[in-house]
Amino acid sequence: MSFQSLFTKKSLLRSFVFLFCCFTVYLSFFSRSVQAQVVIGWQDFVDPTKSAHVGNNYPKAIGDKVKWQHYDRDTELLNDLRDKKVQFGTIESTSLVSAATVGLQVRAIAVAAIIRESSALVVSLNSQITKPEDLIGKKIATPFVSNAHYSLLRALQHWNIPLSDVHIVNLQPEDILKAWKKGTIDGAYVSDITLLKLKETGKVLVDSGQVADWGFPTYRLWVTMDQNISTDPYTPQYLVDTTLKIYKDYRKNKASWNATSPAVTEIAKLMHISPNDAVTLLSGSTYPDLRDQKQLLTGPFVSYLGEVALFLKNQNVMGNVLSDYLLYVDTNFVDPAYFR
Repeated sequence: MSFQSLFTKKSLLRSFVFLFCCFTVYLSFFSRSVQAQVVIGWQDFVDPTKSAHVGNNYPKAIGDKVKWQHYDRDTELLNDLRDKKVQFGTIESTSLVSAATVGLQVRAIAVAAIIRESSALVVSLNSQITKPEDLIGKKIATPFVSNAHYSLLRALQHWNIPLSDVHIVNLQPEDILKAWKKGTIDGAYVSDITLLKLKETGKVLVDSGQVADWGFPTYRLWVTMDQNISTDPYTPQYLVDTTLKIYKDYRKNKASWNATSPAVTEIAKLMHISPNDAVTLLSGSTYPDLRDQKQLLTGPFVSYLGEVALFLKNQNVMGNVLSDYLLYVDTNFVDPAYFR
């Protein structure tokens, strides 16, 4: 066999291998673009990103189809995260503490909201409760191991009211509404849409903004599983970047996010509330920018999670705490130098 013939065959072989590799890459990309789907869990919590559910913000940034999956509870969302039925979602900070404590490898990747007036303790007008001391002997409902529950316990601590002096009952939002209508509870610490409904026939005794000012804030967090980050660190980065862009627009143009704006109209339609109520709930939380996200998550947040866990344990709400919650907070996605 001549050298020229051998060279030609080797060249053809290399060309074939190259073309095959290109074709494989193309098929992989084509398959991803057609079949891939990122599932994002959401709940009835009003924030600016809800306006993007019907838009192209997230699919365009992520590069995949996006399915928005509704959940009624953090526990349901966390179970589906564990079972790989959903890749991302927002949960309460107390839920992160609870999930991490039982060993679920979930990671907080960004702050979705710092809760203020969108969560509050509402008392019935018929309860004769006008001041904190009047809570003694009354029945107050809240979902246990929720941000609202934590804020209620901290408020009672601030007022020096022993837990044994207040009848605190564990009810989910839909059951709280039923109990409220029947008059079987005197008050409830609730959030968002449930809060709006109770305020129609009740009054706010304290809200989570005030409790935060006393040193006990609560948050909603964007979370994903550790395995999702290790296998694809780009998608969570795109999700966080897109979220922060929406937050930036809201902070910069808050006045234009009014009851007649397309964004608020979309949120109201999605949440089945009035545009005016959507504006109210949007203003009931704050949405930190990239700088504040980094300062919070790389600063006091980990110790905050530990303090929440220890407090709930001391109140007999949780049976165990971890020595450190650092593992469950991934700050890379709010680091300006990371993948940007």
